[in-house]
Amino acid sequence: LELFDANVAAAKKCLAATPDAEFFKMWSLASGGATLMTIPKMAVIRTWVLNHTVHHRGILTVYLRPNDIPVPSIY
Repeated sequence: LELFDANVAAAKKCLAATPDAEFFKMWSLASGGATLMTIPKMAVIRTWVLNHTVHHRGILTVYLRPNDIPVPSIY
C-alpha cells in the first residue's frame, strides 16, 4: 500500500507538471514495428490507466468476498 501511495503521488506530480497541450498529442501502440493504433494521450490515460485501475479494484472485491475478507467501501 505504501508503494502504491508513493506511485500515485509521483503520478499526480508528473501529470500536474505536464502542459495541457501534451495530452492532445497522439500516442501509438506498436508491435514489431507495426502501428496497431493511434489515439490521443488523454484517451490512453483515461482508458488504460484510470479505467483499468477501476477494473482491477472490482476484481479484487470479487476475490475478497468469497474469502470472507471485509471489503472496504469503494463507492
